[in-house]
Amino acid sequence: MNDNEYPYGFNGGNGQYPYGQNRERPPYPYGGGGNSPYGNGGQPYGYYPPKKSFGQKLREAFADPSRRNLMLLGMAAGTGVLLYLLLSTAFSFVLSNVGDLYDRYLNDEVFSLLAETMYSMFCLALPFTVIFAVARRVTGFDRPLPFQKPRGGWQAVLLVPAGLGLCFIGNVLSNYIVTFANSVGVTFRSYETAMEQQGDAPETLGLLLLTVVHTAVLPALLEELIFRGFIMQPLRRYGDWFAIITSALIFGLVHGNMMQVPFAILAGVALGYINVVTGSMWMNILLHFLNNFISVLYTSAVAASGESLGIVLSLAVTYGTIALGVLAFVGYVLSNRHFARLRPGDQPRFPHKAAHYWLMPTVLIALLLIAREIALDIVVK
Repeated sequence: MNDNEYPYGFNGGNGQYPYGQNRERPPYPYGGGGNSPYGNGGQPYGYYPPKKSFGQKLREAFADPSRRNLMLLGMAAGTGVLLYLLLSTAFSFVLSNVGDLYDRYLNDEVFSLLAETMYSMFCLALPFTVIFAVARRVTGFDRPLPFQKPRGGWQAVLLVPAGLGLCFIGNVLSNYIVTFANSVGVTFRSYETAMEQQGDAPETLGLLLLTVVHTAVLPALLEELIFRGFIMQPLRRYGDWFAIITSALIFGLVHGNMMQVPFAILAGVALGYINVVTGSMWMNILLHFLNNFISVLYTSAVAASGESLGIVLSLAVTYGTIALGVLAFVGYVLSNRHFARLRPGDQPRFPHKAAHYWLMPTVLIALLLIAREIALDIVVK
């Protein structure tokens, strides 16, 4: 038998083994020994990889620019939430302990609306704006927020009623959660407060306009700037669905009570999706505004119509909006069969990205504090 009959032209000296192993040793490539095809102890090629410590894994993660930036974005989001919670506590302390501010807050509707407007601007918008301005410089994310003309034409128009339908489904889900909790002897303080305020409607046109600005205009601008702007846009390099879901979860959890968390998460998904698909912040701002504006009009209509007619009106608005949203969504899907195929990103798999983002110290501390807020919202009868 000549050399040409063996792979790579090597006889090996014994005329039978193409890789040159001795007949007295197991016929495994690369000379592996033992009773396993992988040689020593079942490990490939007789090699035991050393276990890495947490510090080593952390250093390796920071050595990779992509993973480091993702971790820094998680730290920024967690820091923003912590500052928001801290400033909220300080705001409540000042309101409750300085002069007669709390009495005015309870009895003066104009003062109450102005105080809550200042709260939104300085406790929510300011810390996130500062933190993410620094994060943009550190991570090198210099793409401007998408405030251009929406793309998609009439398909983008369908997304508005479809998104409203999903928001109202979130409201229905929240009501079912409240009903189920009541059946097992659990109530939510946030729900009781909402029921007490439901009958309160602006008595003058000026108060109605101020309520619309406070409830619909400012949240649509500030919250969308924070959650679909500062938080979501840098995450899109890691995949659009990852960015949408992550920002929606933070948006929902920041509400801090069981009355709003489920609704806000679903609404956050709708708002993030419409932003990504249309490429414009104006579309999710519009959707957010319409959802809150309908709530203001609904509250005023219920207060003016009485309890019995208010129930009928509530059912008609809720399920009418959901039905319209379903029809709009079906039309959108039929015209765009690949509606769920968003840009995946070229970074690690979803679980790895989630771990790099959500396991940052500031995020974990913020989650613990939010869990405490949610627990305080629950009352067991």
